[in-house]
This record gives sequence, structure tokens and C-alpha cells, in this order.
Amino acid sequence: MANHVYCNIEVRNASDKVVAYLSELVTSPPNAFDYCINYDMLYDNFDGEETRAWMTENVGAKWLQVEDVGGDYLTVMTAWDSPDQFFQILCEKLQTIQNNVEVVMHYEDEMPNFFGVWVYDGLGQEFDNLHIDDSEYEADMGVRPMDMDDIAELHSLDIDDDYDQIDELMEENNDKFRDEMHNQQYDFIQEWFAVEEELV
Repeated sequence: MANHVYCNIEVRNASDKVVAYLSELVTSPPNAFDYCINYDMLYDNFDGEETRAWMTENVGAKWLQVEDVGGDYLTVMTAWDSPDQFFQILCEKLQTIQNNVEVVMHYEDEMPNFFGVWVYDGLGQEFDNLHIDDSEYEADMGVRPMDMDDIAELHSLDIDDDYDQIDELMEENNDKFRDEMHNQQYDFIQEWFAVEEELV
């Protein structure tokens, strides 16, 4: 089973035209439970088939499933990788509709093996990305996700005898990790847009 990657795409200053475009891009066909991306609105080379090869090359993941959409945001789930190419081509398209569009995408692997954020400033047509994988967690964040075995070893506890204590310590550690992960994403976005605004 593939690792799921959860992504939230937000248009920070969406005009009515951008919102209208997004509502056409993501539709819910009659008798369907899921939303669908109208890839032909974004890609000149889309022939109507979402093959694994086409998706990997053009979207950045072997599949993309829309979880939610509303006005100026889009929540998607992908397999194995963040949809970097999809994000970039979406931003370039939105920039033709609204030249000062600002778009942000947070993403995190379900384990998480990695997490990150993409930012786009339509005015300067600039992309930037923060990506941190699990080999960088301790060095960059001072904390990493842990399972019960990790906690038991760290605190010299026995999984059978000290199960409740290990479970509580694991939850505390992993909550701390998630908080730090989201702080890293938020700080990167704030700092990046602050610098961009100074350059405009």
C-alpha cells in the first residue's frame, strides 16, 4: 500500500475570476462520490487518460484524489510524493488570470517520512520550497516521531509492564513533533512572503 501524502493548497488573495476557475477545474460528476480534476483545463498534453506514467510525469504522483474544495482552497491526497508539478502548473495558470496571485501548498506524508511547503508569488513569478525528510528531523527540529519501541528504549521501559506510560510518552513526543513541523511550515511561509513584499 502506498503512503498517502496530504496536501492543502490555498490561494491567499483569490479574485472572483480565480475562484470561478477553481470551481470549474474541480467538479463532481453526476452520480459520483468523488471530486474530479479537469486536467484538460491545465495540461495541453492530457489525452483523457490518467495513466500512472502521465500522472507521475505531469502531476508528480502516481494518483491524485481531491478530498475537499471551497472557493480559494483545495485539499488533495496523493501517493508517495507531493504533487509538485501539479502545484507549479496550477500556479502558472492562475497567474494568467490574476497576475498578483499568491499560492501556498502544505504537504505531509502520513508516516511522516517527509513534510514541506511550496510558495508562489505571481507578481515575481517566483517559486520556493521547504522540504524536510526524516533524516533531517533531529538536526533541523530537535525532535522526531517515535513508536513504542523507540520510547521504551529511550526511557528504559518494558512494553508489557509499562504500556500506559510508554503510550502517554509517545503521544507527548509525537504531538511535540507535529507542532514543530507545522511551526516550520508556517515560519517559512511568513518569512518568504515578508521578503517578497520588500522586493516589490
